[in-house]
Amino acid sequence: METFRNISSNFKSTLDKASGDKIINKNELDELKKKAKSKDEKDLVKFIETRKDKSTLSFEIKNGNANSSYNLSLDIEEKEQSRYEPNTRSYSSLGQGNIEVARNVSEQQAVSRPLGDLDSISNEYNTPEKIASLLGSIPYDTERGKPLGGDGPLGARSPDETLKIYSGVCRDIHQVGAYLLSKNGYEAIQMGYVGARTSHSFTVYKEPGGKGYGVVEYGKVYSPEYVSKLLGGRYASSPEEALNALNLGTATAIYKWTPPKEGQVGYVEGVFYTDKHKNYHKTLQLEHKDRIIIDRQLGVEIEKTLGDKWSVKAGVNFDSPSDPTAAGAVHASVGYRTGDNDNYFSLSLGTQFRPNEGSRIVGTMDWLTNPTLLAGADIRGKWTPYKLEYLPGHFMTTSLTGNLSGAFLALNKEKETDAGEIKLSDKWGYDLDYVSGLADSKLGLRHGFYGDLGKHFSYSTGLFAEYDVNLAVAGMSMGAPHPFLFFNTGVDGRINYHNEWLDLGLSGKYLFTQVNNSNTSGVGLDARYKRGNFELFGRADYLKSVEGSRLQFTEGVRWRPDNRIALTAQSQQEIVIPDSGKHYVNPGGINATLNAELRF
Repeated sequence: METFRNISSNFKSTLDKASGDKIINKNELDELKKKAKSKDEKDLVKFIETRKDKSTLSFEIKNGNANSSYNLSLDIEEKEQSRYEPNTRSYSSLGQGNIEVARNVSEQQAVSRPLGDLDSISNEYNTPEKIASLLGSIPYDTERGKPLGGDGPLGARSPDETLKIYSGVCRDIHQVGAYLLSKNGYEAIQMGYVGARTSHSFTVYKEPGGKGYGVVEYGKVYSPEYVSKLLGGRYASSPEEALNALNLGTATAIYKWTPPKEGQVGYVEGVFYTDKHKNYHKTLQLEHKDRIIIDRQLGVEIEKTLGDKWSVKAGVNFDSPSDPTAAGAVHASVGYRTGDNDNYFSLSLGTQFRPNEGSRIVGTMDWLTNPTLLAGADIRGKWTPYKLEYLPGHFMTTSLTGNLSGAFLALNKEKETDAGEIKLSDKWGYDLDYVSGLADSKLGLRHGFYGDLGKHFSYSTGLFAEYDVNLAVAGMSMGAPHPFLFFNTGVDGRINYHNEWLDLGLSGKYLFTQVNNSNTSGVGLDARYKRGNFELFGRADYLKSVEGSRLQFTEGVRWRPDNRIALTAQSQQEIVIPDSGKHYVNPGGINATLNAELRF
């Protein structure tokens, strides 16, 4: 049995508290690291940490004539959800649209330039069809539409200004459309998107008392009934879903514009990140574990650690239901990570080839196939400058988090309709629109409290603010008055019950302000039951989203024959309850995963 001497009473007290349940977990090991001052104490921590492959470890402490023996189990691997990190999930896109049922929609006959003030024009153009005729007749301003240039305001001109000039780009024209529909009792808003080779805006509307959303794109009307055909007979339950269905799942970021008002310039005020955006970023990130994962959405991935800080992985997609353009895609990444739960830094680089990439050509339902090679990077970190044990077993922390990630290279062959392309040769183009559509950058600040409430209960709570840098850049480049409009802010909390075989958690989050779908208000309940080498777990969440309410469920089983192997099978489902209409199971929210962690 290993023996350690010259252990201070302060360190031994921390060790005794941590080992009271005969198990040393990751948080407890981190506390021991912070308490270790002398060489002997640091040697003891190292002894515990380097024995993580053992199911149990034994050692004793000798201080003079006093001996203390320890026989402990270890549970110091990173948790799927940290004990003191409250969480409710984000949500993402719903229906992706179906190219097989897409049909062209006839163009409304263009009209002559209308005369009169905005009110008289609103009275005359009072249906989606009449408004589409008007919008289709407004000449496109090619000078204003140039990338990184052009004239006029950065955002959307006011509706009256666009009609006065009778010229504009998509964001100007569809701010007019949203205004006219709103004046006639429709729920209407301008939505923009960035996707494969395309940056575009159009008007999304819902009839008074209507069941779903339709789209006006210049001179064409894609009715709510037409959009429902793309979704397999279900009406779109949000403007974001109607836009993504019409674009057949090619959008990566969907932007919400301010409600149009007479005499006021419009600007981007919110963003919705689709599954295509989220799944691409998952291909860049590494778990830093030896593992093989089979996932319905992401395909097959194999990851191998290279020492303590480096990992590599490679993967291939299947049909990828929530991102059809990723079908058959292959990817590879290499990454570095250092630090612990309180302070860490990670960097990864990855490539992905998407043979089935493509996009809907603006103004039509025609499909443009465009195989694309991507190269991207993911940088993220956390810094905890302040951590105080203000009462025994109760802590107060302030943490800063940040990430910067996305594609920095996109090569494809279709260049002739892309205003943002840079030609590298006669065969390949560097696609700037694609690169800008996959950007993701956020800064976070959280001040929290956590601790133990007796032997079996623990808690955590805190205030947080998340600044969406990507949205801020888009918003400021599209007319936002100042950069302080783009925060998710809120409060979260969690209560845990835990013993040697059962963990229960109740968590909640409420957002005061919300500008994206990376955070949302909601409550969650999770459970984990352990017996021997087997573990059952499950989670249920109730979330608020742009479509209404969502119920998300996860259930699974894990088998750990020893600390070198963990086999996990889990499934996920999601039920959407629109504010109006019948609830349904979200096809994009169904997933099944097999995960094998093998230290090889």
